[in-house]
Amino acid sequence: MGKFFYLFMIGLMMNTSCIQSDLQETRNHQESIVTLDKETIRLFNKGKVKGIPFPLSNFPFKQVTEKWGKPNKQIDNEDIQDYIYKRNGQEIIFTVDETNIVMYYQIKMNISLEEVNRKLGNRYKVKPTTYKALTYPMGRYELRVRRITPADQVILDLSERE
Repeated sequence: MGKFFYLFMIGLMMNTSCIQSDLQETRNHQESIVTLDKETIRLFNKGKVKGIPFPLSNFPFKQVTEKWGKPNKQIDNEDIQDYIYKRNGQEIIFTVDETNIVMYYQIKMNISLEEVNRKLGNRYKVKPTTYKALTYPMGRYELRVRRITPADQVILDLSERE
């Protein structure tokens, strides 16, 4: 009887920890700063990203630090710097030149490439082995999406078409 009770308690604790992990993951997904919903997709066509209060490019990095404070991480690439901000379970990566001007930013999202493609109209035949960047026209803009590892994450960036 004692062994059964002990095994039952271990199983219960493991199950509880899995449920808590799933709840935390769901909470992080729901609280994301950028979500790929209809309003966000509509704003892409206007060159805006819902949840990001900055232009797409060519603005002083000081605007970011004034609004969001210091970055969580900085990657020094000599003349170019990457500043990473973590917001509600997502990373927003600002790439800044030597004059402190944001060249562009990217958003790391916890969503699969297949789901992004579905939400954007199934423009491509996406397979689990698809790792190339997919480009979606958005009015005068284009949205580039690429899968990163783990496979249920992507990096998005929106820019003016060239």
